[in-house]
Amino acid sequence: MSLRGAALLVGVSLVTVACSDLRVADGDTSASPIPEGDAPTPQMPDGGDRDDADATVEPHAMRDLELAMWPLPRPYPKGADYALTTGTVLDERTRLVWERAARPGATTLAEARAYCEGLTTEGDDWRVPTRIELLSIVDYATRDPALSRDAFDGASEAGAYWTTSPDAQAPSTRAWTVAFGLGVAKAEPINAAFRVRCVRGLPAPSVRWVDVTPETATDRRTGLTWQRRGLPTTMAFLEAVAACQASKVAGGAWRLPNARELESLTDVRAASAPAWDASIFGVDDGYGPTWSSTAENGDTSRAVVVDFTPERAVRSLSEAALARVRCVAGP
Repeated sequence: MSLRGAALLVGVSLVTVACSDLRVADGDTSASPIPEGDAPTPQMPDGGDRDDADATVEPHAMRDLELAMWPLPRPYPKGADYALTTGTVLDERTRLVWERAARPGATTLAEARAYCEGLTTEGDDWRVPTRIELLSIVDYATRDPALSRDAFDGASEAGAYWTTSPDAQAPSTRAWTVAFGLGVAKAEPINAAFRVRCVRGLPAPSVRWVDVTPETATDRRTGLTWQRRGLPTTMAFLEAVAACQASKVAGGAWRLPNARELESLTDVRAASAPAWDASIFGVDDGYGPTWSSTAENGDTSRAVVVDFTPERAVRSLSEAALARVRCVAGP
């Protein structure tokens, strides 16, 4: 057994080990349960149900919502998560519908928007995805491309793809892209040329945090309970795994979050650090590179980190490096 696997077995009864992710299965969320009748509700591709507060908001105005508010019950994309047709891929976790084959060739962001808005593949209402939406189909178990080869067609899918998420530090001239060689997000000039994969379906409504206590907060949409304060010092990966499992905060069954869970906290609208909801997680906490439990493309000597500074340039670190730690509990 590897050192990574041994560490994940400490203090837990069951661990699911996959090359794309290492996480505790069936974590106990009793410390911060989601109220009955208020469980996470996936957003359906046609817009689904929306909170009353959003009833007067035009669908196009909602599309710039950057926070991930989807159920995240399973580690990373597997075949069972995708329902395929000839031209589309339905992600059954997020309820977003994707083009199965991306547009060939590279375009500016304006051209990418025009292409998606004119697309009629098995329906209309296509658009360029937001940053968190495009990151939702990254498969950290593989590389070149870092997404499901079974679900998505095409031999050159490892290029960089546009999102509509503006760079908060230069919102009129730069926007986020995701490069599917490794699944790395980077802000680029909007007049540069990159590929586009269109998406259909609205982000979930904006009601988010419930059961907020001085120590914890539960995300209504993902079902995850987070410690509101990260651990006070940086540490190596195996130390981070053990520290979360040993945590006694609020009596929860804590673990190190996987990469997609940790990305769900990111708010790219923030022009200064920290790039998260400061009303929940504060402004003075450590917000640099933060460990996830996800191995980088199957390399068990490196783990994916999420950086909560606006630049967010770091993608992974050697497990011997030092990084921040924020623990999570939940499904």
